[in-house]
Amino acid sequence: MPPSAYQKALKVLSNLGFSDVNLVDIGKGYFTAWLKWTPTLAVNALEKYNGNNRKLKMVKVEQMKDDMINGNWLLSHQGIAFGLDNELKDGQNRLSSIVRAGTSLSILTFIGVDDKVKQVIDQGVSRTANDVAKFKGIEAPQLNRRLTIARAIEAGIGSHNISCSAQTAVSYLPVYEEAIDFIFGIFPKPIPTITAAPVMAVIARAWMYCKRNEDEAGIKRLLTFCNILKTGDWKSISSNEIVQKLRDNFMI
Repeated sequence: MPPSAYQKALKVLSNLGFSDVNLVDIGKGYFTAWLKWTPTLAVNALEKYNGNNRKLKMVKVEQMKDDMINGNWLLSHQGIAFGLDNELKDGQNRLSSIVRAGTSLSILTFIGVDDKVKQVIDQGVSRTANDVAKFKGIEAPQLNRRLTIARAIEAGIGSHNISCSAQTAVSYLPVYEEAIDFIFGIFPKPIPTITAAPVMAVIARAWMYCKRNEDEAGIKRLLTFCNILKTGDWKSISSNEIVQKLRDNFMI
């Protein structure tokens, strides 16, 4: 007598390295279980059963890895999916993130997903950091601009990678709120080419440094710097000429 779909699903779990699992038949050929994925189990699944999938999205993998390490990862209905043929149908980015984070996570895992389903997975609209902030009840003028500057502040001077997950970006807002308010006090509206996030992040970091060291003279110099960037008026003071040259370069 050929094995039932349930028996096949149990065999898939065994091949993945899981035993004594509370596997639930949810109908229509689908089975689910909460599985604790360790880095070792994730590597096993990726190496043996990830034969026909999309290219890894390394930016997304790094974002999820950081969320897992920093405690920003949240359980949801989105999980890992395998077919009865053992093949990984969805979740390679999550499994790769577990490996890179070196942590273990319980994730809802589906068995019995048809290969054709890969054509329609992840076709919805992604939630932005702006969306996540609103879900948390965070409201602020020009919220999206604030989030972008917060990302850039955290990334650091000279970094070209200010990518992070929406949850992580939102967590930066209270950390850098005062510095961002300082920026908004001087540049209440975006100015093309000058108020790009990396430029604002450098100014914000300079303000935080002066504030931390109680450097009032430094803050006054920073205010002069910002005013020249904003207006172009350097009042023929030779020490400010370099700031004017910077502004001219931005405005090209």
